[in-house]
Amino acid sequence: MRRSFTFLLRLTRHQEIALAACLDDHRVLYNAALEHRRTAYRKAGVTIRYGEQSADLKHIRAHRHRPVKGRVKTIGVKREGSRWYVILSCDDVPAEPLPATGAVAGIDMGVASLVTTSGGEHVANPRYFAVTADRLAAAQRALAHKKRGSRRRRKAVARVAALHGKVRR
Repeated sequence: MRRSFTFLLRLTRHQEIALAACLDDHRVLYNAALEHRRTAYRKAGVTIRYGEQSADLKHIRAHRHRPVKGRVKTIGVKREGSRWYVILSCDDVPAEPLPATGAVAGIDMGVASLVTTSGGEHVANPRYFAVTADRLAAAQRALAHKKRGSRRRRKAVARVAALHGKVRR
């Protein structure tokens, strides 16, 4: 079974600057390697694989706050707003079945109520977007009035990104 583990990175300011520079280097290196592969194929008909070129990439250490089961196949780093995450994609993760209770339950997924159980219990739909829509609209209007390149615009962009993150979570 394949499974992904996502870890929130808690970086200091210096680590964040270094990671941003490293990701920028990776982007530049990847684009240069892609252009090299395209040129090699176009001119000589030679195929160069990404694995042969990836030895030039730098390595980043991450603190794992829980054990990772299975064999790590890929590692990804992403930034959502001001938060940094590392995603470990693992192969051969053992399945952990829950113990049998002997109880039987029916669950109906709906629109008006998110879940209705066979016992008649209704779980309301949280509707995160509807709750945050007014604040998000106001933040986007405020962003539209900011001058491009200004510090206040950067702060407004961060606020809109944070509100979008709340809707997504």
